[in-house]
Amino acid sequence: MPPLNDLWQGNCGCWHHHFIREHFLPLGYIAWDGFRTQGRGLVVCGVSLPQPECWDWRWRRVGYVLRFVPLARIPACLSTLHVLPATVPDLLARVQQYHPGEQMLLVLHANGDTGIYDLQRLAIAPEECYRQVQRRWSEFCLEPHQHGGFYGR
Repeated sequence: MPPLNDLWQGNCGCWHHHFIREHFLPLGYIAWDGFRTQGRGLVVCGVSLPQPECWDWRWRRVGYVLRFVPLARIPACLSTLHVLPATVPDLLARVQQYHPGEQMLLVLHANGDTGIYDLQRLAIAPEECYRQVQRRWSEFCLEPHQHGGFYGR
């Protein structure tokens, strides 16, 4: 099993990469919408994934909750996700320096497995993700979640 809280695209487990690939547009949508309405921050995504090692990403869907966490709330959010405290200062510095039009900062968590990603050199910029999801909203099944953020399936 990969180590928890592996920082910046390390060996976090293969499900993270599959999830990002399959849900990239909604992730970019939340990143840009959050930046334009709340300033710098990161996307936090909780995934309902029963057995990631057995999941066929081509045919099965997963439930997830996406939310944007602004800079001031990041330490409290990471604490609830049990991210190692030593990770927080580096992540806060990264949030203050990233380029929202070109990058996306993402925290994925499911079943006690948390990964932090600094996504760069994106094929589709977050602002374009936002536009595409806005135009094709019904395709993404994003619904307001009762505890904030959006629920997708």
